[in-house]
Amino acid sequence: MMENEIEKILKAAQELGTMLQNHDMTRRYHHDLSLMEKDMPSQRLLQRLVSMGDELNRKAINKEEIKADETMENKMLEKELESNALVKSFIRAQKDYLALIHALTDRIHNPRE
Repeated sequence: MMENEIEKILKAAQELGTMLQNHDMTRRYHHDLSLMEKDMPSQRLLQRLVSMGDELNRKAINKEEIKADETMENKMLEKELESNALVKSFIRAQKDYLALIHALTDRIHNPRE
């Protein structure tokens, strides 16, 4: 009896995994990720954006002053981002994909009847 229930769960998980793999958001994320892996300038821009965001968040949390040169650097990065369609697309695709994963995880932890 217990083994049959486990098999049902594993079968449902396999079906869910296949559905997730074939979902447009997943495909778009993996497509943009593969393009990012081949584009070093875009990788560097993304890393700089993430680092800057982390630093600004840390300063905001610690109520530290954000200096003018940091906001200037941030504006320069925003300008670079505006001209880089791949990084913009990747960030959007990653955000959508992670929201989908979060929604799935939430539904698994909090099933609705």
